[in-house]
Amino acid sequence: MTIISDWERVTESRLLQGDIIRQCRMPKIPKAYWTSKEGAMVEVPSVRFDAVAVLTQSCSIENAKAPSALYQVVLSPAWTQSEYQRDVKAFRTIDWGSVRKDQVYDLYLFRDALPGDSDPRCIDFSMLFTAPLSYLTSLAESQPERPRLAAGVREHLSNRFGQFFARVALPSK
Repeated sequence: MTIISDWERVTESRLLQGDIIRQCRMPKIPKAYWTSKEGAMVEVPSVRFDAVAVLTQSCSIENAKAPSALYQVVLSPAWTQSEYQRDVKAFRTIDWGSVRKDQVYDLYLFRDALPGDSDPRCIDFSMLFTAPLSYLTSLAESQPERPRLAAGVREHLSNRFGQFFARVALPSK
C-alpha cells in the first residue's frame, strides 16, 4: 500500500469501512413503483454514482458469512464539495469551515482530495443506501486500484457516523 495523505491505494478485493468504490450503479425507485397496482410491472432505472464510501464497520464486513448476496453494506455517495453544493444542496448555504471542525452533524468532509479530484469529497449521512456485499466485492475486483481511508481517518469517519445516529432529537420549539 502506498500512503497518499489521508488515503491509501489498495488493489485487493477485500472491503473495509472507508473504502471508496467508483462507478457504483444503484436502482432509482420511481414514484410509479409505489403507486402502481400490486403485481404491475414497473421499469426501475438506475443511477450511477461516481464514488461511494463504505460506511459499514470493517469487522461486520469481515464477519459476514462469505460474500452472500443477502448481506448488505451501508454506503453513501461521496461527492466533491463543489458537486455537493451545486447539485445536491444548492438550496442550503454550507459553512465548510464548520463542517471541517465537525460542527455540522450530517456532513463529513474528507481533509484531502482524492487523486484526480480538484477538491475534497464529502458525505451527507442523511443520504444512505445499501448494496449487496457480493456486488461491491465484484466492483472492487474490477477496479485495479481504489482509495481507502488511512486507519486514523477511518476511525474518525466511524465516530462521526455513529454520532449522527446517537444525537438526541429535541423538538425545535
